Amino acid sequence: MAGGLLRPITWYPFPVTQIRELSRRAKGFAVVELSNGQLVDDVRLALEGRRPVEFYNRMGGNVPSAEEVLGVLWSGSSQREEVLIHG
Repeated sequence: MAGGLLRPITWYPFPVTQIRELSRRAKGFAVVELSNGQLVDDVRLALEGRRPVEFYNRMGGNVPSAEEVLGVLWSGSSQREEVLIHG
């Protein structure tokens, strides 16, 4: 499985054009957040249902390890129906 990373420097303006461009090549996206899902909604809106979006979050400043993030990507499923954007 191949993967990529989009890590925007700012969230305004939101990188809708870049996300839609990536959706032409990507099979799916993963949103990894240190919050309660604010970014995943923006990504879903930008994609307009073109690709599935996996969601993995941690709260309280607990940064997920690379192995945990890869586990989300390899499993292809999550608690939400939601594969790579780092926020």
